[in-house]
Formats: sequence, structure tokens, C-alpha cells
Amino acid sequence: MGLAVVAYTGMGRLDLDPGFGGLDEGDIPAHHAALEAGSVYAFDKDVTVWSGSRREYEDWRGRLAELVAGAGRKKPFRQLIELDHDEDVIGSYAAARLARDFAEWDDSARECGDGFYGIWTALRRGCEIAADRGAVEIC
Repeated sequence: MGLAVVAYTGMGRLDLDPGFGGLDEGDIPAHHAALEAGSVYAFDKDVTVWSGSRREYEDWRGRLAELVAGAGRKKPFRQLIELDHDEDVIGSYAAARLARDFAEWDDSARECGDGFYGIWTALRRGCEIAADRGAVEIC
């Protein structure tokens, strides 16, 4: 089964009829600090930064956890590693933190090989895009 990572930028909340729908309170994890329950969002641009299999993504996340295992309390990539499942939305604040983690750990990631680094580069790009009033959707 396939999986895609889509980055959005320039997101803004739309003022719609409250009966329209939108995000429910339970749909918004803690790392969605910039998103509001019951709201619908528009965006300026969306980019599919990576697509592949769920298994490939889960394996990559496992290798990412191994790569940063000795980082101590800082817990880089926490928003990616600690996801309960492989479908989520990461808000702009968390995406900005992840973009900084990607920049800091880039040299170490290069040493993990082309397959790992290819996904790394795509997700880094997605987080950099989403850091500007955006989000990263893993679906």
C-alpha cells in the first residue's frame, strides 16, 4: 500500500459556516499548535515531496531512530519517530523544529547510504516548505 508525504505552505484559516465541518478537537495532536479545531484551511501551494510504500517509510523511521538514539534529552526528530501510526499532519511549528534537526544531522544521514538519504532529503524539503505557515501531511 502506498504512502505520500505532501508539504503545504501559506496556509490560512477560512471563515466558513460553523456547520461546514473541519477538524475535530480529537484530530489535533499536540504538535499541531498552529491549527484550530473546527477550522478549515486553504493553502497557497502543495508539493508531494515523497511517495513510496508504508513499509519503506516505517523502515526509514526505524533507521532514523537508530541514527539519533544517542542524542540524549534533546530528542531530535521526535515528531516523526514518536508518531502512533504512519498517517499524520505536522504543523508549521513542529516542521520548523524538524527542519532544524534535518540541517543539524545531515552529515550523519549522508553516511547511512543513498536509499536512506533520498527519503531524508525529501522529508527535509517538506519540513522546510511547511515551516512557512504550512503543514506536512503523511498519508
